[in-house]
Amino acid sequence: MRTIALACLVALTASAAIAQAPSGAPSDAAAECDRLAASAYDAEATAPGIVTDLIDQARAIAVCEAAVAQHPEIARLAFQLGRAYAAAERESDAVRVHRQAAEKGHAAAMGSLGYRLNEGRGVPMDKVEAVKWFRLAAEKGDAAAMDDLATAYLDGAGVGASVAEALRWYRQAAAKGYGPSMHSIGAFHRLGEVVAKDEAEAERWFQRALDWYRGEAERGAAFAMAGVGLFYERGQGVPRDDAEAVRWLRRAAEKGSEAGMIGLGTLYHYGQGVPKDAGEARRWLLQAAQKGNARAMSILGRVLADGANAPADDIEAARWFRRASEKGDAFGSFDLSLNHSVGIGVREDAEEAARLMLLAVRQAGSADLVRALRQFGAFFVSADSCRALQRRLGAAGVYTDPINDDCGDAVLRAIDSFRARDP
Repeated sequence: MRTIALACLVALTASAAIAQAPSGAPSDAAAECDRLAASAYDAEATAPGIVTDLIDQARAIAVCEAAVAQHPEIARLAFQLGRAYAAAERESDAVRVHRQAAEKGHAAAMGSLGYRLNEGRGVPMDKVEAVKWFRLAAEKGDAAAMDDLATAYLDGAGVGASVAEALRWYRQAAAKGYGPSMHSIGAFHRLGEVVAKDEAEAERWFQRALDWYRGEAERGAAFAMAGVGLFYERGQGVPRDDAEAVRWLRRAAEKGSEAGMIGLGTLYHYGQGVPKDAGEARRWLLQAAQKGNARAMSILGRVLADGANAPADDIEAARWFRRASEKGDAFGSFDLSLNHSVGIGVREDAEEAARLMLLAVRQAGSADLVRALRQFGAFFVSADSCRALQRRLGAAGVYTDPINDDCGDAVLRAIDSFRARDP
């Protein structure tokens, strides 16, 4: 009730400011919207910017709504209103106003709209449409959109996969000082993909990226706190330190970061830097999953199915796999496929198992799923599911071998071809 009263008071104050503003001049509400919700990464910003986690949600929404009503032609204000909506987890409202700003040519809004389309936040997931907006924003110089476009190329999500194009866009974003792209370039050098394998060069990029994440964390960004924790957990740019990883991930999780919740829950599950604690692992993963994070849903499903530190719950695990699959997570689809293949937590259904397996292949990022399957050497599926999968691949024109119960190399090659044809 007190929050509602405060929002009403701010709205009335903003309306009064508009009434007193000279005709044609920026209103006090517009200036206040800039102060409360500007982004440091918006090229059109007129204020220093504030991280999303620190936005005064009720006040910023009321003031920015008034500012947008007074100045509908200023795309910057609609973008800032969208940031305030996003901070309050009003994702559909964020999509609506970011689309308005994007259609006016606002680069940061284009990138934000692309992000929501890519993740299915507040709008049905559409990775092709997301790539369109990422590209438009990237071509206008938005570093975050450059990074998102690079990741789309790396994953083959919404666009044909191209590691070379991914690296090109990561380099452009890194040249603008964008930390996540610096980290990705480090990973390229560590793995030796497209560029020469060079551990020293990888560490140099990781250190630059870590400096960026530390700076953002100092500004109060929870996602950056989670990022610092993951650098410590992986030993990238710093010596590996599980205790320090836990400290940073906990800070991020307690501030609402989904990445922090996932990282902390995973460390509790494996007893890495903290004693193994199934209850804490499930609690943190559940919080992230309930916020709509698809990866958290699939990891939670695996933890529930594991039964290593607590009794397994196959039915609940399958429920989370399905929710993850419906939000576009490849591993959720993959795990649910395996469940249907042998009837664990769900009915045994060979055709559904095959359908979900190919859905997972379509959703897979960076060919991660196909690599995982190659590591297995074969699918953990029933003979009936294997034959159903072969028939579907045959109908797609990528499998010509006999229909049998051997889901080995021939099927894996067909999956590679299927993914190449249907990114």
